[in-house]
Amino acid sequence: MHQIRQPRRIAVSARNACPPQLHRCLALIFALGLSTLPAVTLFAQSPFDSPTPSASPFDTPAGQNEPPAGMGVPGVSVRDISPWLRDVPIKTSRAGFLPEENELYYRVLAYARTADPQAVREAAVEFLKERREQSRYKHLPLEEFPVYVDMYLDPEAYQGRPVVMTGHIQRAVVSEAGKNDFAINQLCETWLFTDDSQANPTVVLSTDLPKGFPVGEQAVDHVTVTGYIYRMYTYEARDTGRFAPVLMANHIDWKSPAAAEPDYSWITILLIGIGLAIFSLFIALTLHQQWLLARESKRTPFEELDGTPPKSFGTGNEGSAKR
Repeated sequence: MHQIRQPRRIAVSARNACPPQLHRCLALIFALGLSTLPAVTLFAQSPFDSPTPSASPFDTPAGQNEPPAGMGVPGVSVRDISPWLRDVPIKTSRAGFLPEENELYYRVLAYARTADPQAVREAAVEFLKERREQSRYKHLPLEEFPVYVDMYLDPEAYQGRPVVMTGHIQRAVVSEAGKNDFAINQLCETWLFTDDSQANPTVVLSTDLPKGFPVGEQAVDHVTVTGYIYRMYTYEARDTGRFAPVLMANHIDWKSPAAAEPDYSWITILLIGIGLAIFSLFIALTLHQQWLLARESKRTPFEELDGTPPKSFGTGNEGSAKR
């Protein structure tokens, strides 16, 4: 009995010996532990449960919780997007675009339209300078470098790279976009012909056209397009398959004739013609008046004439002619 009570007294003695500050410290630690439980529960949730809204269509496209596949591919930049296109064949035997490239098609188009135009143009100029130095056309100025010819001979080198091309548009079509996750509602297709491409077009794809741009089968001159080469487009021409580069446009530069200053050349020509006619008439009238005055001055005055006509028209003493 004595042995049983001894431990109890030790326990009571130990409890009584514990200082009051220790009790308060333990209570504070316990309270802090309870307060941190909601934070632990919050960080245990998935970061994709409530994605942060993004201003770019590439961060969180509509209907997706994660960025589209390939957006984080290393090496993709404004100078080169070819890592996205590593699985896209540069040429296909089937005409048009393939169903399996639908997501990539819209992704590249969306990137092209949202990239900084100045940065894309500078990257394009630098790339074309590199291509010119590697080609047999390095003696030509950059504005005369045959981009289409060089691209047609080596399309793999151009896939995913930015270019600048200038020429005339022969065809412009606007249609509704297919289902996509990049908020693209409209597709614009134009066929660009450059001086070095002759009758071979470059298919330009964009989400919009410049204000006032003619739509349909008509020629539009002085068009400059900056964008990325996607791949070669297969189309039928005269019962044979041909290839045309596909250019995903970042910027289309074109000035509407209506926006230009009015052409007054025909009015100027008309006014000059009227002025010359009036001047010529004035000169003619002046000369005619001078001629009349000169003729009048050569006439003999009427009062100086002898009223008696001569008896004969002979001279000396010969008299009139004998019969």
